[in-house]
Amino acid sequence: MLGNLLLLFLCLSQIAQSSIPFRRKSNKSPGNPVVLIPGDAGSQLEANLTGKPEVVHYICSKLTLDYFDLWLNLESFSPVAIDCWVDNMKLVYNTTSGLSSNMPGVDIRVPGFSATETIEWLDPSNASTGSYFFTLVDMMAQWGYKRGKSVVAAPYDWRKSPVENDGYFVLLKSLIELTYRYNQNQKVIILAHSMGNPAMLYFYKNYVDQAWKDKYIQSHVSLAAAWGGSMQIIRLYVSGYNMNYYRIILPPSSLRSMQRSFTSSAFLFPSKVSKT
Repeated sequence: MLGNLLLLFLCLSQIAQSSIPFRRKSNKSPGNPVVLIPGDAGSQLEANLTGKPEVVHYICSKLTLDYFDLWLNLESFSPVAIDCWVDNMKLVYNTTSGLSSNMPGVDIRVPGFSATETIEWLDPSNASTGSYFFTLVDMMAQWGYKRGKSVVAAPYDWRKSPVENDGYFVLLKSLIELTYRYNQNQKVIILAHSMGNPAMLYFYKNYVDQAWKDKYIQSHVSLAAAWGGSMQIIRLYVSGYNMNYYRIILPPSSLRSMQRSFTSSAFLFPSKVSKT
């Protein structure tokens, strides 16, 4: 959830002074390479409308010629436009297959896999509202880390639970192996935020074995980990969650149906059982 991003910002000042493994060795020699795993709402999304059979308002588009910014696009939060945005963001759950898909006529992709830019700034315009991992990555660059080489990112479709992100985890495994090789066979540090932590737990248990982890993983650093789920999800299901933005501009009730459709919301529902 975006609300959890505040916890990340609070952690940044502590990270700078801590002794966690990716602390620099010298001004020009960074430590182990780092793979950043964002949390819920922590990756940019782009959409292309290929011909929606129906829209919720006459001003909403049914067809676009190319991909456009879907998340985070602050212009989408204006009156009426937000209804179009919500409808484009929704998932449709198939009770037979147990999997979800995009709304009919909506194609959504996650840009910037392996690069850090799309998680440093959730808003492509680099508006301060959309700042996410920028402070951390910029700090690491001062330590000698290089974006796209010794510090990389693995954004994903955070609307979906890990069970539905098989293709992503296959790519993630390859990214970790490549990062290891590109950095003189140094083990990789995984730094995950919020939902990225239980998502990585699912990856560790279902996509790699202990020998692979021993070879490629130096350590796992968790920030604001949602190991037991998030209490914010209860609020989301009941009334909708507007990231504590102005209710008049972004009413929670307008977002509720969309947020309820995300399988990641169900995945993050509070539980005594560790999220796997």
